[in-house]
Order: sequence, then structure tokens, then C-alpha cells
Amino acid sequence: MTDQITLAALVRDARSFTDREELPFAEEPWNENSRIIWREGDSTEAVETDGRTFSYFLEPFIIVEQFSNWPDSGTLVDRVIDYARSDA
Repeated sequence: MTDQITLAALVRDARSFTDREELPFAEEPWNENSRIIWREGDSTEAVETDGRTFSYFLEPFIIVEQFSNWPDSGTLVDRVIDYARSDA
């Protein structure tokens, strides 16, 4: 699929993406406006597309499991990014 969403939308609407079989990759550097692309397969290696680097990001079910009780605010995106970088 070629949905055009941002990292903020992925975090905010993670529940609606949990059934996807593709893996999400976020445009570097990660921030709330980073574009998401979806890739099939199991590889989590970074992808170069149109001169931009996209790195594997957390799968939606992980976001739901780890952050379902977190208040829906701007800080949620930053917290999920921090988790993806250091704890995942």
C-alpha cells in the first residue's frame, strides 16, 4: 500500500494499522512530520528512496501495547520516538 501518512499520524492512529502486514519505515531524522512508507517482508534495514533515508520504525501493535495508557498529546510522539531509539 502507498498510504501517505506522517509519523504523528502513525502514532495517533496506531490501532487502525495493527492488521497491516507491511513494516513501517520513517523518514530520517525522525520527528512528528516524518513521512512513513510501508515495506513488505521482514527486513528492517534502512531504505533509500528519492534521496531520503527511511529507517524501520515500531510496528503499530507495539505502539498500542506500550503506549495505550499514555495521554494523547504532542509529547506522545516524542516519547514513542525516544522509545524506538533506545528501548525497542
